[in-house]
Amino acid sequence: MKNVLGVLGKKLLLYFVSISLIPATLLCCIHYLHNKKLLETELFNEMSLVGASLSEHINAFLVYGENSAKHYASDGFIREHLESINDDTENTVAIQALNKYLQYKTSLEPRFRETFTTNTKGIAVASSNAQRVGMDMSQDLSALKTKGGTFVKDVYPCDITGEYCLTFCSSVINKDTNEFLGMIGIRILAAELESITVGAKQEASALLLPAHTPTMYSEGKTNIVTEEPCFNAQDADTSYKRNHTIRPPFELTTLTRRGETSEAYLVNKQRLMLTSSRFIDNVLLRQAVDTLPVNVLISEGREMAGIYNDYMGTPVIGVSKYIKPMGWILLVEADIAEAFKPVYRARNYSIVIIVTSVFVISVVAFFISGRIVNPLKSLMTAMGKVSKGDIGHHIRVTSKDELGELAKGFNRMTTDLIKARDELRDLFDAANDPMVTLKEGNMVNNMNSRVSELFGYTQKDLLSKKIVSIIRKEDVPIVEESLDNAWRLKPGEKYPMFEVGVMKKDGNVLVCELDLNRTQFGIQPHFRNITKRKLLEQRILEEKQKLEASNTRLQSLLAELERTQMQLLQSEKMASLGQLAAGIAHEINNPVGYISSNLEWMHNKFAVIKAMLEELKIESKPQSRPWDNRKNIASHMEKSINESMEGTRRIQSIVNSLRIFSHRSEDKPEPADINAEIESALNIIRNEIKYKATLIKSYGNIPPIPCNRRQLGQVFMNIILNAAQALKEMGEIRIATYRKDYFIFIVISDNGPGIPEQDLPKIFEPFFTTKEPGMGTGLGLSIAYNIIASHNGTIEVDSKVNTGTTFTIKLPVTI
Repeated sequence: MKNVLGVLGKKLLLYFVSISLIPATLLCCIHYLHNKKLLETELFNEMSLVGASLSEHINAFLVYGENSAKHYASDGFIREHLESINDDTENTVAIQALNKYLQYKTSLEPRFRETFTTNTKGIAVASSNAQRVGMDMSQDLSALKTKGGTFVKDVYPCDITGEYCLTFCSSVINKDTNEFLGMIGIRILAAELESITVGAKQEASALLLPAHTPTMYSEGKTNIVTEEPCFNAQDADTSYKRNHTIRPPFELTTLTRRGETSEAYLVNKQRLMLTSSRFIDNVLLRQAVDTLPVNVLISEGREMAGIYNDYMGTPVIGVSKYIKPMGWILLVEADIAEAFKPVYRARNYSIVIIVTSVFVISVVAFFISGRIVNPLKSLMTAMGKVSKGDIGHHIRVTSKDELGELAKGFNRMTTDLIKARDELRDLFDAANDPMVTLKEGNMVNNMNSRVSELFGYTQKDLLSKKIVSIIRKEDVPIVEESLDNAWRLKPGEKYPMFEVGVMKKDGNVLVCELDLNRTQFGIQPHFRNITKRKLLEQRILEEKQKLEASNTRLQSLLAELERTQMQLLQSEKMASLGQLAAGIAHEINNPVGYISSNLEWMHNKFAVIKAMLEELKIESKPQSRPWDNRKNIASHMEKSINESMEGTRRIQSIVNSLRIFSHRSEDKPEPADINAEIESALNIIRNEIKYKATLIKSYGNIPPIPCNRRQLGQVFMNIILNAAQALKEMGEIRIATYRKDYFIFIVISDNGPGIPEQDLPKIFEPFFTTKEPGMGTGLGLSIAYNIIASHNGTIEVDSKVNTGTTFTIKLPVTI
């Protein structure tokens, strides 16, 4: 086809076919969709009418059963004998008479399988089936009392016969006293429902229903599922035969089982089938039906009509009806392959017509296109020769129409090209830098003499070859990308200059600046040799990098020196403060010691004085004024002594903190689990923080390290308590541990108000505190700093106002 018509001929052929085919296809599609929609509406109306009729029959059947149970319950003979049996449970005469009467009543109605009565406790006392007598029916009796005067027991397997049944129960009441005498039940086979959903033998001609009958939906709204299930449309006529195992019908075509796939069945609230399936045996209370209409009715209480997958996964069209008294769902369905069979047949006819039309139109269009295209082929052949360099080629003019004028124009063009080529060659060779011209595909179609002089290539080496063949390998991607962008420029525009490496014919590389000029004939690359300049720039860059590296090393050494100096200053400062604290502690401890001893002695002796005062109180008059004065003096003295003792204990606590701050502990280091030590500290202070913060712990897998457990526990308690006290309202305290290289890290953070930047350098200084007077001594963090330093570790703080504070403790794995 390509050799006969060419591209233009194929386009003409495509235009002809499209112009004639598109309207025909569109009309066929509209006709198909319209017919399908009409058929779908008719099917929904018909099925809805069938469902409404069946649901009325089912409701009438349930009303009939309930009325029968009420009628039997009002029977005077049954009431009198049941009352006699309740009064005397050994009254065999009344029991036998009631059994015979129930057998007689059951035989009058062919639908009834069994009639029984129970006493007030739910024990069957009489039945048309002797095996029932004495059985416990208390569960049915409880359900009856819950439901009211009547109760229908849903489909179940009979415990005597194994038959699937429904039981209609009613209360037996004394007519005069309204006393509850017991329950009467009528058992009917579930197969009675089968006769409604399957239908009796009927003539097919008597089963036709009017298609225009309106479909009634819940709340007066239509709920149609418009999405069609996926199946092979080409096999629509036979798909229902593949998707079903159809058993031969035992009766003529009925209302609910027309064709080969239509059926109606009941589903209970547990989504189990209550009537037989046309395609599966033994489905009663065994086959689950978890389909769209069942789920919609159970979850939303809404009937629907639509297209969905049935209990076998087969696409069907169907409607649902709600049997409200029992909570049952009636489904009327048919396989969509069979339901839409007439529409699919019409669609297939349309496809055959369209295919035939395409063939006929293609043959006609083929001959018309050939008459138009053939005169142009000779012109295309000549243009191909010119494009390959044979610009002196002329074509013969064979007509005086537009094609003849086109041939004359082509001949004039080739003459002008020869003249222009000679002029451009002279200018091209006069340039000082290497230049080439590229045609589509980035192929070299011309080059000046400087290319041979500088790079060593001849025209035979480069012409009709890609320009990237002489570009250094690592620069090929950027050159190809730049050429693609240059082709998008307008004639006369230039692409930004960039540097590339050009491979000379002898294998050496020259660094050149490449300038791409977009012309109306293609792209003109312009190479400028800058190899010497690049070598000089490379030397300058290397020297600059050496200077920068040296400068970086010097800055690093200077920063390290500054950190070392700050650590030395801090160590000297803490050592001096330690000596000062030791002196203060020693000077204060002696007078505090004997003051504390004297107060203890006074406290003990005051107890004796207080006892003596109590004895004097007994001997003196209780209402005398001297006694009241002695009592007030004693009370003030006791309060003063207690306050003095509390003050000395406070002084001793501060002195002990100073002693710990100034002296290293003499305890020997021993291996300890840091995670366990943190937990031990938390156990001590848990009551202090449980109303202030939520603890979030993230312990890592860290090894035991040699340390002073008591001292580290004091560090953890000080930092955690400080975090809790800093929180103004309920917040978070996070504790994390992990190992990195030869160190373990303990990170304690809070989301409190943070520490102002100006206070951060002072927080480890003794007696510095931001707490209110009387709330802290300012020694906690300074002692923590000293303890961590004694373990050859470091403690750092990072804090932002209104964000929180983080303390990071770093301890070596081995001291």
